[in-house]
Order: sequence, then structure tokens, then C-alpha cells
Amino acid sequence: MTHAPGRAATQASAWQVRPRGILAAAPTPLREDLSPDPAALPALLDLLVAMGCHGALLLGSTGEGPSFTLDERRRVLAAAAGWRAAGSAEGFQLLAGTGCPALGDSIRACRDAFELGLDGVLLLPPYYYKPVDDVGLADWFERVVDAAVPATGRAYLYHIPRLSGLPISPALIEGLLSRLPGRLAGIKDSGGDLAASLASVARFPELDHFTGCDGHLLRCLEAGGAGAITALANLRADLARAVWEAWQAGDRPEAEAAQARLSAARVAFDRYPSVAAVKAMLARLQSQPRWPLRPPLRALDAAATEALAEALRAVP
Repeated sequence: MTHAPGRAATQASAWQVRPRGILAAAPTPLREDLSPDPAALPALLDLLVAMGCHGALLLGSTGEGPSFTLDERRRVLAAAAGWRAAGSAEGFQLLAGTGCPALGDSIRACRDAFELGLDGVLLLPPYYYKPVDDVGLADWFERVVDAAVPATGRAYLYHIPRLSGLPISPALIEGLLSRLPGRLAGIKDSGGDLAASLASVARFPELDHFTGCDGHLLRCLEAGGAGAITALANLRADLARAVWEAWQAGDRPEAEAAQARLSAARVAFDRYPSVAAVKAMLARLQSQPRWPLRPPLRALDAAATEALAEALRAVP
């Protein structure tokens, strides 16, 4: 399919500032009754700023977004918006996971995010019915974007087939770019296939590509990617930031060395369930007894928590 002339230029002019760099796929603090704890979110965001993150994705996979009601999600996003409005971190980017199986719920979740002043939304495909074809998925995404994403808002596609069961295929992206010229900002690619990621960056340069795989960060940046959105950034953002800074400076040897450290930390992290691992380690960092998870997810036990802490400490 031939792209419409000027499509990339039209999209680029739609937004003054676009998220780039290292974003944490942030967890959602919960109270002991398993309800979201918006009052605890500012401290987490302060920690992410101190670690060197350029921004955060709220209510994504690590944030247990699909486990919460729309009202619960809005309260979490409102707390983040209030934190930023208070001047806590100028320029810190905030994205919201808004994908739901129900079309109306996804529309409302996106509207809530933009009403509260967040910078963009991350859209899962409607993950209940399978198999469905790219035409049906394109119909769904088009309706969400048309109904809920303002002209100055950013909509990102979320490719995470191991959880959604529905890949964001190149054909689907082509179809959406034709249907929604200038309306899509990018994609978070958590598919785990480096060759496919690099091919997508090359094929769709008008989209900002964020990798969800820490081990792919440098290769994706070199290909033209926008950065990374990962769970590990909650714990070792310094490692990903070192890759980013060396790449920005044009220091390839240092970038490779930094990527090797980041990849080693990700290998250690991937031995454990990611949401449980993030919450267990953040409890240690913030000297809290625990960070609860909402079922069906379960917390790491003490032995696994200590093993992960030791593995992450071992990466310089």
C-alpha cells in the first residue's frame, strides 16, 4: 500500500512534544483491601524521576490495568495528573493504558485520560474474541480513535501477543495509517522478536516505536526507535538511561557496554513474574512490608525476592 504524500509531516506537526527515551511501565499501588491507592502514587513517580526515567506508563500490563474498573483507573490517572500539575517533574511524560475488550469501555478510558491531561494512551486490541482478522481490528481501533482521541492527543498501539493473543500486524498498521492519517503516534512493541521490531521501525518511520524488551533497546534506537517502556525501568532505570545517553552522545562502545549490563539485568529479572517482581523490589526500595497484587497475580516469596535483589545488585 502506498502511503499518502506528506503523511509523516502531517503527523509530526500535530504535537509539539512527543515522548521519547526511557519510560517505566509503572505498577499500581494497592491498599490491603486490594483497591488502588492513589495517595501512594506520587511517591512512586518521585522515585521514577530520581532514577532517571523520562516518563511512565500507568495502567499497562505491569500496572495491572485490565484488572481494574474504569472508575478505579480514573482515580489512578487523576492522582498522576495532580502530581504533575503540582510541578513535581516538568517534562515528565505520562501515558495511560486504556485497552478493554468492550469498545465503549476503551472509549471512556481514553476520554478520561485526555480529560485529565495525560500525554497519550496505549491501546490493547480487544482481546477476548479470537481469531479475528485485521479488518475487524482496524474497525475497532478506528472507532476508538475517532470517538476518544483529540487531534492533539497521542494514540499508541500495544503489540503484546503473548498476553493479548492478538498481534498488531504490519498489515493492520498499514490499514490504520490509511484510515487514520496523522492520528497514530506510535507503537509499544513487546513481541520479543527483534527482527520484526527492526522491520517495523524501517517500514513505519512516521510512528514512534518503543520497545518493551530491554535487550533490544540499543538496536532499536540505532534503527530509529523512540526508546523503551519496560517494567525493569522501575528498578534499574539507570541501566537503560546509560544506553540512551551513550547513544545520544554517539559513543558506540559505551552504548554497547551499557546495553550488555542492561541485558544481563533483564535476564535476571525475567526469571520471575514481572509484576510480582517489580512490586516485591519496590517494597524493599521504599522500606514497606509489601506491595499487594490483585488476584489472580501472586506475590513473590521471600526467597525469590532476595534472589532477585542479589541478581540486580550484581549488575554494576
